[in-house]
Amino acid sequence: MEILSLLNQQLVKLLASSLQALDSDWWTSLVLDKLTYQQRSFAVSLPAQALDRLDLAALLRIADQNGYDIANQE
Repeated sequence: MEILSLLNQQLVKLLASSLQALDSDWWTSLVLDKLTYQQRSFAVSLPAQALDRLDLAALLRIADQNGYDIANQE
């Protein structure tokens, strides 16, 4: 489980910096809009930009859904 915790922490760091650079309204357009219904229901109850409160499945989905744009950042 230690490895999953480390993966979660590193993914939060990567997504936080990458998504903020892509869109000023990144929390809505690049996070909330990419989650499943259940994940979104939980995420809207969080303070804005609280990536660290999301589980690994939600973080991986966000990374996958935004992967092309993240990979092509300048």
